[in-house]
Amino acid sequence: MCALCGARWSQSHGDLHHLSYSRMGRESHDDLMAMCRPCHELVHRAIDASRSWQKLISRGKRRQVTLAIIENIKQARARNTVSTGATDE
Repeated sequence: MCALCGARWSQSHGDLHHLSYSRMGRESHDDLMAMCRPCHELVHRAIDASRSWQKLISRGKRRQVTLAIIENIKQARARNTVSTGATDE
């Protein structure tokens, strides 16, 4: 199931988002999050569009950034507007 939209997840139509790159090739299930391809791309676009998110990721906060973006998108969708929640100065 997609962690963002809840859509049915399959290996052929879904992606695994890395919450950490510290154990590449030896990831635990806790390091990966199943997402449908459109939601995975949306999360990466949010990260790419925000220096604030990128700075936090460079400080080892990738998991927290991903969870914050997902929560922001879910809240925005509940209000019928799509937003990443990122604020750049």
